[in-house]
Amino acid sequence: MIMKSKNSKAQIIRVKTSFVLNPFFWLIIIWFFIPCLYLFNICSIYPSLDLRFMAFLLIINILNLFFYYIFKIKILKNKKFILSISSSPCYLLSFICILSFIIEIVYSKSLPLIGTLLGDGSSYRDFGIPSLTFLFVSLRLALVALASVKLVYSKNDKLKNLVTLLVPYLIFIFTYTRGILIFSFIITFIILLSKYKLTFKILFLGFFLILIGMLFFNIAGNIRQESNWRDSTYLLNISGFNYKSTILEYFSWTLVYLVSPIGNLNYNIVHNLSQPDILGFFSQLIPDVIGKRIAPNFDSTLYLTQPGLNVSSMYSGAFKYGGFLGMFISYFELVAFFFAAAYLTKNNTKYFLAIVSSLSAMAIITFFTNPVSYTGYSFFAYILLLLKFFEGRDKYKLKFYTRKPSLYQSQ
Repeated sequence: MIMKSKNSKAQIIRVKTSFVLNPFFWLIIIWFFIPCLYLFNICSIYPSLDLRFMAFLLIINILNLFFYYIFKIKILKNKKFILSISSSPCYLLSFICILSFIIEIVYSKSLPLIGTLLGDGSSYRDFGIPSLTFLFVSLRLALVALASVKLVYSKNDKLKNLVTLLVPYLIFIFTYTRGILIFSFIITFIILLSKYKLTFKILFLGFFLILIGMLFFNIAGNIRQESNWRDSTYLLNISGFNYKSTILEYFSWTLVYLVSPIGNLNYNIVHNLSQPDILGFFSQLIPDVIGKRIAPNFDSTLYLTQPGLNVSSMYSGAFKYGGFLGMFISYFELVAFFFAAAYLTKNNTKYFLAIVSSLSAMAIITFFTNPVSYTGYSFFAYILLLLKFFEGRDKYKLKFYTRKPSLYQSQ
């Protein structure tokens, strides 16, 4: 639904599925679905869920439901209708991303995708420039968010915006960064979902795309371990996968990646392996590029039942140095970050959509890492906030008198 003002060139566009732009919706889904999945004992190397951990999960899901409604009322209430987006492609940011990629290739003297296909499983780990690659990745993620918004919500230049969106996607493919590639896809997918009314066909298409993505994730994981693309033996063995020789084996990389973070954290909770330390806990609340410099002796690594499966969800560092209290503090830091970032962009449609879709993507990966302290998944949000600061607010504001919105020019 698009309505055009008689007194301006601005257009009003309806956001038909606004709840997907609410990061707390995704927190509810993730922190309910994955613990339920864990109960199916997919990986035999992990213990049953600790009762204290189950109580914590129950409490944060209740809080997620509460903050979902607060975010809906305070942030998304007047965003059912938004101003049209400028269709001008992000040429400068695209150029910077391409140039930085070329610089990385020259510095590393390799291309991870080619190296991996030729049997060098470590090529993707050695690629990049220390202390700079995180910035390059952040710029590419910022481009993913902005180009996705322009492609989906702008009226013109669809092909040009598609090309600019493909720039970061192709770079992530060539650098063989599966996690970042999936994260980028989530951002684009959420923006796309928000534009259209959620129907059974869209749900089915989304489910189908997820299955295809899981299959390719499995293939990429096998190849990265220098195995045949169909051979998941390495992962099945180290994880104690309980569903070998079933159709689930073809999705084993995704399933193990989903449950192993909770499994690792649960293992440490069961065995009471926290190490209370105020400085260590503080280092887990700040961006890791800072924490590694002011507190280099502290990290979020937990005791592991299997060193090859080493991720432990967003709460790993908080539990390690602060126990359950630290986990709650880490949760409320995430909540504050979500509300602050959305509030700071609410008067600029383009950056608002880019931010809230990015926050939703961050909420989804909380099972995997802490998106607030891990700069690989959060620094691009600061770049978006900085760009919004320089661009300012929309020229026109939405003013709501009835169900049908009107426009008036900003003073």
